[in-house]
Amino acid sequence: RTRSPRQYAAGVRASIRRAFRHVGGTLVIAAAGVFGPLWIAWRRRRYRRMGRGLSSSEVEALQGWFEPALLARVRIAEVLCISPPLSSLGAGWLLRVLQLRGMLDVRSASGMAFGDAIVIAAAGEPVSASLLFHELVHTVQYRQLGLSRFCRAYVRGWLEAGRSYFDIPLE
Repeated sequence: RTRSPRQYAAGVRASIRRAFRHVGGTLVIAAAGVFGPLWIAWRRRRYRRMGRGLSSSEVEALQGWFEPALLARVRIAEVLCISPPLSSLGAGWLLRVLQLRGMLDVRSASGMAFGDAIVIAAAGEPVSASLLFHELVHTVQYRQLGLSRFCRAYVRGWLEAGRSYFDIPLE
């Protein structure tokens, strides 16, 4: 039976999806351990340069929970929107093939930690202590686990939670 190019392409996509579901989780977790730290380090450099230190009132609100050295080292960058990973590299096709768009779409995120650089998507708005606390927890997790192990654990948790952000153990 002859298939049209469109039918053939749909069949190839379906085969890739089936293969991904079979071995993809392990592959994605391994890839996260390699590419995640590279992306985090790249974003950390950018956001540290444009960031500010914690204000005295922010330090006061958080000092009972975090080491003074961490509070002195962390930088806060305030932006309008957090840019998704791989977007600037034109790799949207990869996200579609791997069916990872839900995980890597951070445009609606309020904040994100990149090591000791925290980016807050609220330019011009006051930064809440609860959001800073949440992102500082991730900063501590990065430090305790290392970037590669953190990325693998985060993605594994996301996959095991049925791709639900709110059910990721590291959240």
